[in-house]
Amino acid sequence: GKEAAISRLAQLFYYLIWFELGMLFLKELLFHILVAANFLRESPTIVFSNPVLLSEAVPWLKIKDASRWCFPSDHAFIVLQWSGFMWVYAGWRLGLPAFISSWFFILPRLFAGAHWISDVLVGSLPIALVFVAHACFTPIYSFAMQYLERLSKFIIRGTFHG
Repeated sequence: GKEAAISRLAQLFYYLIWFELGMLFLKELLFHILVAANFLRESPTIVFSNPVLLSEAVPWLKIKDASRWCFPSDHAFIVLQWSGFMWVYAGWRLGLPAFISSWFFILPRLFAGAHWISDVLVGSLPIALVFVAHACFTPIYSFAMQYLERLSKFIIRGTFHG
């Protein structure tokens, strides 16, 4: 019933946090390989000459308007992944508003010039769709939750009882 859905949603957020940490670690690990292979793509504000930088126009706001590695957008990936999970676990009535609202978090970086639209549509969206599909409709989710539960207990035991 409702308690099972809430428990599943809490597990999902827990899973998302661990997955994001894993993505950040993987991104740092792959950074040097991608630099050596000349695979990184710079944002529009770095590529074009004389761009209008919002960080200079509004210096009192912390605005990300440039990136040396903008493909795929990890920011957009996380937001689209969240909306995909909402669609699957909460149904289309909450999933559709989650998907629409996710663009309110993605568009500012596009408008500021920190990303190209292809960073989101070709990079982040397909990765999020593949991840959500595998996480929700294969045994990966239950295996990952069992592993993360054991890992968390180990970390908590070492942190608070060490």
